[in-house]
Amino acid sequence: MLLRVFINLLGNAVKFTPAGGQIEVFGEAHNEGYLFAVRDSGQGIYPEEIDVIFDKFVQSSLHAQRGGSGTGLGLSICRGIIEAHEGRIWAESAGPNQGSTFYFMLPALQTEAMSNAAPPA
Repeated sequence: MLLRVFINLLGNAVKFTPAGGQIEVFGEAHNEGYLFAVRDSGQGIYPEEIDVIFDKFVQSSLHAQRGGSGTGLGLSICRGIIEAHEGRIWAESAGPNQGSTFYFMLPALQTEAMSNAAPPA
């Protein structure tokens, strides 16, 4: 399922970044979980749309203005998958032609048995 999140986020980065642009993917251990990000130098998102782009059937107005296609479900699917794993997903953009960064945070897996296990001898 997490592969679907990366496919959707990378697909969007490729779709919205012109030739010669940059796309970066990174991940790191962060506090009690893992932080991942997909950053692009593409068309960006209006700041006022950041809070709604993860809703079903919503697309950035910049995308619509440029004759873009799609169902507006990709980011909603990503949110559903990440939240099913008790994580969080969000985006940042400084606006048109400023690129976008999509982040998601997943908690570290820890079961009671793992936390009570004795260290190896």
